[in-house]
Amino acid sequence: MSTEKPYPFAPGEWLPPLSRVFNYVNTLRDEALNGSPYSKDQPHSLDPKVKYPKVITDFRDLVKSDPGLEELSKKMFEEIPRFENDPTKFYNVRSFDEALMIFNIILFQSPSVMTLNSGLSGITVPFNAVLNWPANTPSGNEFFLNEGVNEKIKDIVNQWGAFLQSPASRAHLNTSDNGGWFSPAYVKRMKDYAQWDGPIEELYVCDPTIDYWGFASWDAFFVRRFRPGRRPVQDKDEPGIYIVSPCEAGPQVEEGKQYPEDVRTKGNVQARDTFWLKGQPYSIFDMLNYDGLSRRFVFGTVYQGWLSSACYHRWHAPISGTIKKVALIPGTYYSTVMSHNYPEPDPSGPNLSQLYLTSVATRALIFIEADYQPLGLVCFIAIGMNEISSCEVIVKEGSRVNKGDEIGMFHMGGSAFCLLFENGVNLKFEPLPDIPSNPHKLFKLNSRLATVIT
Repeated sequence: MSTEKPYPFAPGEWLPPLSRVFNYVNTLRDEALNGSPYSKDQPHSLDPKVKYPKVITDFRDLVKSDPGLEELSKKMFEEIPRFENDPTKFYNVRSFDEALMIFNIILFQSPSVMTLNSGLSGITVPFNAVLNWPANTPSGNEFFLNEGVNEKIKDIVNQWGAFLQSPASRAHLNTSDNGGWFSPAYVKRMKDYAQWDGPIEELYVCDPTIDYWGFASWDAFFVRRFRPGRRPVQDKDEPGIYIVSPCEAGPQVEEGKQYPEDVRTKGNVQARDTFWLKGQPYSIFDMLNYDGLSRRFVFGTVYQGWLSSACYHRWHAPISGTIKKVALIPGTYYSTVMSHNYPEPDPSGPNLSQLYLTSVATRALIFIEADYQPLGLVCFIAIGMNEISSCEVIVKEGSRVNKGDEIGMFHMGGSAFCLLFENGVNLKFEPLPDIPSNPHKLFKLNSRLATVIT
C-alpha cells in the first residue's frame, strides 16, 4: 500500500496519509534525540540529566520494575519490520524510552491540521501515531492489555487533556494554511461532513472576528456547539416509533459487510462470545461490563456509528424517556484485533478494530427507559478509542430526557458509539443520505435513524 494515499478503510480520518504520519513521528524523534552522542539508528534510553514529567517517569518505572513488561516493551519494537533503504517512509522509533521522549513533546504541543497532496487531517491522536506500530506486534498485543500499562497511559492522556483545556493549546485556532483549524481546506472538511453550504460561523457557535475564533482552548473548539436551531428534531420524527441519530455520524459494520442489511440483529448478538482472529463479534456482557441490565439486550440489535475528527462531538438522546442508569467503564487504550497485526497492520489503530473496541475500550453507558413502551430499554454506549477516552456524561440516573436533548460529549478526538435495543424490538434502519457531490455520507444529528416496526 502506498504511504502517499489515504487508507483504504479510514472512516474517521483520525490520521493523515501514512507518509505524513511517519514524517510527523520521525521528526519528533529527531527533536527528542537532538544532542544525543549515540547513533540515531540505535535505540535510545531516557536521558538521566533531563527532568521529565512525573507521568512519563512513572510509566517507565512501572515497566522497568516488571521483568515481563520490560521484556515486552523491548520486543514490541524489535518485532516491527524496518525498511532501511527508505527511512523517510517508515516508522523509525526504536525503543519504549524513545516513545516516552516523544510523549514528552506531545504533552505540550498544540494539535494542528496536516496536509499532503489530496490527504488532509488533524493529528488528533498523536500518541496513537507513535504507538500504533509497536501495538500491532505480538508482544504489543500483550503489553497493551496490561491493566497497569493502561493506568499509566490514562495518566499521560489526562495530563495532555489538561493542556488541551488551557489557553496555551490555541496556537492553531486560526486560518493559516500551515496547520490552522480554520484554514479554508479544513473549514471545507468540516462543512462537507456537516452537509453545510453556508459560512462555518453560521453553523457552529464561533466568531471569526475574535482571536482564536472565540474559543478558550483547543478542547473548547473540539466540543463546539451547533448554532441554536441547526439540528432540531423534526416534528415528523417526534413520535416514539422513530429513533434519531444521537451523533453526527456514519454507520459502522464489519469489514466487507453492507449497511443497512448487515446491522447486527437478533440471533447474532451473543451474551458471551470469543474474539477470534478474523471476526469481531459483539459480546453483550463484555460491552456492558456484565451490568445487571445486560440480559435485556441478548439477541437484540446493535447499531454502531463512527465520528470523524471533523464532526460535532456531543451526544444527544435518540429517544424520549427516563435515564435508568449511567456507568463509566475504564478500558484499554491501544489493544487491537490480532488479525490486523503485521505483516499488514491497521494503519490507524482503531479503524479495523471497531467492533472489538466496544468490549475493551474506555466507554460510557447510558441506559434510557423509553416512553414508547414497545421500545423498552435502549442503551447508548460512547466508545473511547486510543487517547480519545474522555467520555463526559451530563445526565444522571432518574432524570428525564426528550428526544434530541444533549446527554454528553467526547473530548480530544474522533470516536464511535453504539445503540443497543432489546430482543423482540424490530427495527427498520434508514438509508444513508444520498448526496452525489459529497463523499461523506453521515446521518445528521437528530435526523431519523430507524423506525420501530410493530
